[in-house]
Amino acid sequence: MNSVRTSQKDWLEQALNQYVKKSPFFLIDDAGLGLSAEDVQTGIGLISAAHKRGLTLMEISLLLASLGVCGFGLGLIVVAVIDPEPTSKFGCLLVGGVALILTGSLSLLATLGLRWSISVKWTDGGYSFEAIPC
Repeated sequence: MNSVRTSQKDWLEQALNQYVKKSPFFLIDDAGLGLSAEDVQTGIGLISAAHKRGLTLMEISLLLASLGVCGFGLGLIVVAVIDPEPTSKFGCLLVGGVALILTGSLSLLATLGLRWSISVKWTDGGYSFEAIPC
């Protein structure tokens, strides 16, 4: 059984993922947030408790929006694989899904406090993309 510690930086995201998967997990309040049994019965209750204990509504909404963008990107990839239509749609859906997953993941990491230095270099043969954590 998975355990989520409130001292971890992304504890709320991990706990919400466990609620979405409907898999049992241990929530260990080692950061001393004062979570009660009523706070952790539902995902909405956990979000409300996290807001009361220090996370801003902006951080919570950015986390949920980032997870939604990643989920939509995964959905596009699934549709691309399942759809029996021509390969032109396959390419569009696949590239769109990958782009959504990448942007959602980067915004999720930025919300959690990681900052990236992104550079794109154009050359005659194409371009190179480089993302370095700051």
